[in-house]
Amino acid sequence: MRTRLAQYRRDVRTMASLGGLMLGVLMSLVPIAPFAADGGSDSDLNSVVSALGTPKSFDAVFAELQSLPRIKDEFETAATYEERRNVALGAVAPQYLIEAPVDMEYVRYNADTKSLVVATYALSNTLTSSDEINCLFGYGSELKEYGINVAYSSLGSNIAWALPRVRKDVGVYTGRNAFGATIEVTKQEETSRCVFEREGPYDCDLWNAKTPPYVENVPPVAFAIAVEPAAAKQLKEKGLRAAFLVIPAAPYYASGTTVFSPTLRTPVELVTKVQCIIGDIRCAALFNADGDLLAVRETQ
Repeated sequence: MRTRLAQYRRDVRTMASLGGLMLGVLMSLVPIAPFAADGGSDSDLNSVVSALGTPKSFDAVFAELQSLPRIKDEFETAATYEERRNVALGAVAPQYLIEAPVDMEYVRYNADTKSLVVATYALSNTLTSSDEINCLFGYGSELKEYGINVAYSSLGSNIAWALPRVRKDVGVYTGRNAFGATIEVTKQEETSRCVFEREGPYDCDLWNAKTPPYVENVPPVAFAIAVEPAAAKQLKEKGLRAAFLVIPAAPYYASGTTVFSPTLRTPVELVTKVQCIIGDIRCAALFNADGDLLAVRETQ
């Protein structure tokens, strides 16, 4: 992340000097064409996002989806299971706006083009690790034990979005290795949360059907909002909010745990609780601090 941050700061300093190149990038994004969740016109998605109101937290949505049955009990008939599943589905929403934090470090105003530029890093600068994705869908995972197979890549080429991790120290103890060496070990707990859509090709990401060629000093853009300087300054000072529109899909959710064992070089025992919502990530929505919708961006 520090590497990305340093690169981004260099990008920002050179934006103004890029002239026509940067303007061309921004003009291709303003206005941002929304994607209709129900297959309708461009304006439909704005209506869907607005109708859903205040975005929900990941934790609240994950808790709701955990009420959905995913496996038929061996003592119930297929018809009984189907009825039980349909009743549960009727009690949850067909789609959710899941709130996403916006890292304002990656939001910059371009005075030459009068555009507030929100880089993709502002919303999606965290990746689910290979260990985490494997504990969700790989050998020994809960879904695998149920006989549910989910196609995924352990190398990161998945269409997914992850929230920043939450980590805390929970204690300290003295560890000893097989040779008798002792060291003070810090025990930590962490929560990793993500929304997983599908395995993707290596040249595709959440924002682009085909990853565009790298252009030196031009950061990847999620949103570019046409706005006057005074209004842009106010938006930055108050902060921005964001959300992803997600339509849950079977098997709806997955969970697992990873453990990093301490070593003499890294005396940390890290237990990571991984939680995943499974569904179609239809779009990203950007709001001002008061919750007014500013823009919608199609995702892949």
